[in-house]
Amino acid sequence: MTQYARPDSDVSDGRWVNSAGNNTNLYSYIDESTVDDSDYIHVTDDWGSTDVCTVGLGDVTDPSSAALHKFTVRALETGGMGSVDLTVTLLQGSTTIRAASWQPGTTYAGVTTTLTASEANAISDYTDLRLKIQAFDQGGMGTQTKVSWAYFECPDAAAAAATATPAAFLLFLDP
Repeated sequence: MTQYARPDSDVSDGRWVNSAGNNTNLYSYIDESTVDDSDYIHVTDDWGSTDVCTVGLGDVTDPSSAALHKFTVRALETGGMGSVDLTVTLLQGSTTIRAASWQPGTTYAGVTTTLTASEANAISDYTDLRLKIQAFDQGGMGTQTKVSWAYFECPDAAAAAATATPAAFLLFLDP
């Protein structure tokens, strides 16, 4: 089984707003369990601006395994010029665990980033995970960057324990 940590709080909004046009509860616009591009968060970029929002993630249990830790973000940009760099950073509190950067296209696409074992092992508190979403506009075209879905996933704690190598067992019989 898999555990999912979906956005459950706003840590900082920056200039990001939701599809309703305000900065209230941004997390609730990107927390679906299935893709829904009809609600989203967005920022209209200015020349050379860097716009950041951070959302808290729901709690998951430490899986006691470094395998299969990843985060997924679904995004687009409206300019069509490839001028927006989107960086999403998985944080534990204010500590960076892993950052991923790409240039979103003009249609929604999900990007999944898989953590290395050492990055996954750097997580000591699975109740303090966050996603920092940062858009940097190089073109100054008033491009909107939209994010419609985001989450973190890791193995279920019970499944990780069940797949552990069993301890050796010795049996001695008297002749």
